[in-house]
Amino acid sequence: MSGFGRKLQRASGGAGGGSVDSARLYLSPDWGQRQVGSTLVVNIYEDSGATQVNGVQANLTYSTTQLQYVSSTNSGSTFSASLQNTGGGGTVQIAVGTLSTPPTGPQLVASVTFNVIATGAATIDFDTGSAVTRANNPADILSQTTGGNYTAIAAGPSATMSLTPSSGTYSAGVSIVVSIYEDSGANQVNGVQANLSYPTSKLQYVSSTNSGSTAFPTVLQNTGGGGSVQIGVGNLSTSSTGSQLVATVTFTALAAGSATVDFASGSAVALTSGGTDGLVGTTNATYSIT
Repeated sequence: MSGFGRKLQRASGGAGGGSVDSARLYLSPDWGQRQVGSTLVVNIYEDSGATQVNGVQANLTYSTTQLQYVSSTNSGSTFSASLQNTGGGGTVQIAVGTLSTPPTGPQLVASVTFNVIATGAATIDFDTGSAVTRANNPADILSQTTGGNYTAIAAGPSATMSLTPSSGTYSAGVSIVVSIYEDSGANQVNGVQANLSYPTSKLQYVSSTNSGSTAFPTVLQNTGGGGSVQIGVGNLSTSSTGSQLVATVTFTALAAGSATVDFASGSAVALTSGGTDGLVGTTNATYSIT
């Protein structure tokens, strides 16, 4: 491995030199249900705020009883240089870097795919040796990591939720209207709880509404602000199947950078039969603000 790769692997335990620069590593999604026999795709992100960084070492551990490592890739990441990419036996090691302009703010590092092989609780955590390298006066500035907690369930009726559009480029000051959809296939559902998180430094919550949602006309919860949105909707008279609009959320783009809107814990899709939560997968959204 190159000297740059070895530098990424060290854990210096702070920015050094009295600097207040810091960065965090986190997973998206960081929660959720997945059925046995399905795949779990986890995106690794780093966020260095206003500090430019040029490399990331992301070391993970995972539950081998519930999860089987398939692959990992830095495709789509600003950190286009791959210095290390290994996985299996309960660990994943990914080192990436960039030789172009060092980025700031939230950035995709890599995506890791697992097979879900058995029921039970599954965790994915960041391991020792993880680091985020500052570009100016190189040092590891990693100060916080957030892993994920997932539940592997037996195969059965299921539903997913997604955001539309899932990507796009917007100028600061303009509105971003995000539609929330659920898709239960042939399974009947009569209610949805959609909880979202968003970066307050990049997005400002404006409003949310279920207007136009013929499947879920009853509003049970509709709140937003401070980095989170909670929307609960239902239908007291009938059930729906297939892809259905849940609600739309309007944000204002605030500042240049990458803004990720994630489904948060507590999101659920209520199956009419048995009244159980059938949500097994979510698709988040990442927007570029210029």
